[in-house]
Amino acid sequence: MKKYLRFLVLILIFTVACLLPAACSTKNTIEELPQETEEQPENVVIEGLPQMRINLFDKKGVFALSDVTREKYVDSTISIENTKEENLLDTVAAKFKGRGNGSWTNDKKGYRIKFKNNETTVFGKTNKHWVLLPDDSWSEKSTMYRNYLALNLARNVFDKIEYCTSATFIDLYVNEEYQGVYVLCEHVRVSEDRVNIDSKYGEPETGYLIEYDAYADGVEGIDFFKIDGVKYPFTVHSPDPEEYEDAGITKEVYQEQVNHIQDYVERAYNAALSKDYDTFAALVDVDSFVDMYILHELFKNVDTGWSSFYLYKKPSGKLFAGPAWDFDLSCMDARGNNSPTGIYVADEVRTDSDFTASELYIQLYQTPEFLQKVKERWAILSDSISAFIDEQMNEEIYEQLKNSMGENFARWEENLTVEEAEVRWVNNMRKTKAWFAARIAWLDYEWFVIKD
Repeated sequence: MKKYLRFLVLILIFTVACLLPAACSTKNTIEELPQETEEQPENVVIEGLPQMRINLFDKKGVFALSDVTREKYVDSTISIENTKEENLLDTVAAKFKGRGNGSWTNDKKGYRIKFKNNETTVFGKTNKHWVLLPDDSWSEKSTMYRNYLALNLARNVFDKIEYCTSATFIDLYVNEEYQGVYVLCEHVRVSEDRVNIDSKYGEPETGYLIEYDAYADGVEGIDFFKIDGVKYPFTVHSPDPEEYEDAGITKEVYQEQVNHIQDYVERAYNAALSKDYDTFAALVDVDSFVDMYILHELFKNVDTGWSSFYLYKKPSGKLFAGPAWDFDLSCMDARGNNSPTGIYVADEVRTDSDFTASELYIQLYQTPEFLQKVKERWAILSDSISAFIDEQMNEEIYEQLKNSMGENFARWEENLTVEEAEVRWVNNMRKTKAWFAARIAWLDYEWFVIKD
């Protein structure tokens, strides 16, 4: 009874948060804020966040950001400064290009960074490959917090996901022009401190990194492979199909490797789709698939069955789920995921977004042994998830970040002042936190977790 009452109370709190003007809109609140008395400088420095400064160039001189493509790197120099004007990264040489699939059509775009020096260290992580995520698009429900929160949850709470990228907010300038707040992440790839598998060319029993990916393109059997009965292909990331010739092996030898991982993934998926739990458990690391499911279900991620769902296989070992990636379409953003109640990734997504539904988790959720593991794992994780969200979403955090986020959203939405954007962002953060509290309470109720 206590559990049921707690759930009802949190649902009520979430409902009230959505209805109160003070919690969900800028009406009746903007007038209470001090108004600007001076015109803001064009390139305002966001206080409180590190500033990444990127200058693009080619042989002719400055290279315009508007000319950047996803296909070709351009030369750049990059530095990172903190708010006390101390360098977090001295000016270094790098390559820069666009990234993203559907998001590339947005005004605020994502980017890839490749430092020329392998030993470049950024926020304590040494690697040459990095990603700048624009995060979710601006709307009444946008907080620019979904990817940041999901990736940090995966990294700090979901310990059965072996590796997840760090995620750090930065203030981006390109060619001295302010571009807004971005989330700086490590690029998902095989390396000793990322997806730590031994991935070699010419050895079928090596390690593999792949991605379930509706955007897969290139040559089938080289760049990607398909499995009968599964909607979308799997992109091969490692061993990298673009470099097998440089590694000194033939196309035929590399295709044998792709055929090998294709066969293994096909057996694992067929077992899951047919609810053959024993075979599935013999082929995959079930704990990682359970943690990944809970993370996606918690956020009601639209794209779980569409793209950015990474898998890796250890040499002569099992298939693992991970790393976690891409949560911008989640948590009240789109396609029927507004309510904090209901099983979404493994069920309800089909009613609003069948083309992004996860056929894997829909079938696994209907497998008693897998569902029991989900319930047992949730009982362990639930309190830690709640505590972590409280640490990352509270009034102190809102106060620290509201000016940065206000500048960001004012940059990208026409006719929106910084002050209006600050108020809207704080209100949406409060609403989002209420959504998570209600979501966790509902999952506690659904998965039989009793709390005092």
